[in-house]
Amino acid sequence: MISSRVLRVALCQRILPDFRVPIWGRLAAADGLDLVVFHGRGSGGGSTAGSEKEAPFETRLLPTVPLATGEKYRVLHPGLIPRILSGGFDVVISEGLTYFPGSLLLALACRIQGIPFVLYEAPPVHSESVARQYFSPLYRRLATRVLTYNSGGVEYFTGKGYPRDRITCALNTVDTELVLRRLGEFAPLRNDLAVSLGLEGSFVAGYLGALEERKRPEMLLKSVLELAASGLPVKALFVGDGPYQDTLREMVPDELARSVVFVGRRIDDAEKYIQLFSVLVLPSQGGLAVPHGLTCGVPCIATEEAEGSGIRDYIEDGVNGFVLADGDRDLTDLLRSLASTPTEMDRLREGALHSRDAFSVVKMVSGIEEAVKTAFEEGT
Repeated sequence: MISSRVLRVALCQRILPDFRVPIWGRLAAADGLDLVVFHGRGSGGGSTAGSEKEAPFETRLLPTVPLATGEKYRVLHPGLIPRILSGGFDVVISEGLTYFPGSLLLALACRIQGIPFVLYEAPPVHSESVARQYFSPLYRRLATRVLTYNSGGVEYFTGKGYPRDRITCALNTVDTELVLRRLGEFAPLRNDLAVSLGLEGSFVAGYLGALEERKRPEMLLKSVLELAASGLPVKALFVGDGPYQDTLREMVPDELARSVVFVGRRIDDAEKYIQLFSVLVLPSQGGLAVPHGLTCGVPCIATEEAEGSGIRDYIEDGVNGFVLADGDRDLTDLLRSLASTPTEMDRLREGALHSRDAFSVVKMVSGIEEAVKTAFEEGT
């Protein structure tokens, strides 16, 4: 039986990224939950940047001690555990290995104090790291329940022997309702913006997210440069920033400079630029770009590096996009084909629009809410 009482819930993260603010806002507004989000400060741009917005829910900014900087941002938050244990919380949710070692100590403290602990964890995309091999079994042993991002997570945890009935899958997404609202606001600006960016009449292969080496944005860049050099009207539009941006700019020869556009990190108006994409390309990690693009009606091309097998929760080959092997040649050939077959693009856009209900923000928040309330019942 799901609890009918109001549950005081602590959600613990390394940082509070912008894309999570509207999601946690919806979770905080759910009936029966009193949510407090504990987080530290972000570090620079890209995927380690923290939100600077005023959150529509209760937050606690923690002292932050960086353990590793760069793309694999690791931190320690002194004082987190005493705040949790003295805060009267009924359930604690926390990132797993991305928040190591603090989250493991937190899980142990919750076990000792009898507080239900929900491990919010994505599966490994590639082979398991040494850290995951050693410490993931400890997390699973201490967790009351596992909350995971996609079907790949369910497959991973059940494969490790974790009971299926203690796993909740809340398909990871963006605030789809907010995206659609913004898309409607920006639609009248589309043509003028395309002209101002030099993209009118072009097949635009778009990239959305942090510009980091691990995300392999150069895979898209190289494909577009090859196609543009052959005379095809194909251009790349990069929406995002990060430490790899200067490297990407240096890869663009002067004679093809007009074929590549960088517009930087866009938080409140990303949809203004996404609507210019003919396709969205996700060469590697960073799966949230896909539901963002599909919600805007943009077909998506990704490799399984994006979310492992879980990327197929969003993309159905040939219906709303394509999932490729991770070779550059596959992407180049596919972009060449799509750029010259407008009827195929029309069909894919229709497929993107029809697929977006599968990963709505309402379903994601409902899944998290269910995991919290079930964990409380299981842990008390």
